[in-house]
Amino acid sequence: MKKWVNAFALLLIKQALSTPKTRQQLIKITKLPERTLRYNLAILKKQGMVKEIPPYFDLRKKLFLLKGENDE
Repeated sequence: MKKWVNAFALLLIKQALSTPKTRQQLIKITKLPERTLRYNLAILKKQGMVKEIPPYFDLRKKLFLLKGENDE
């Protein structure tokens, strides 16, 4: 059984992640509900398309960045 995936939400998140952003910044930019954003970020992380970067200004938050072709 295949889970339902919101392709439009995935596209919005990919477009917004040209530079590192926090979850709150992504919510503002994409206008997606927080639950939808978290679910789609988890899918993208599982596929290896998004990586988390710990920001040095506040270690409680996470920065998300779209992986490039030359990233490891």
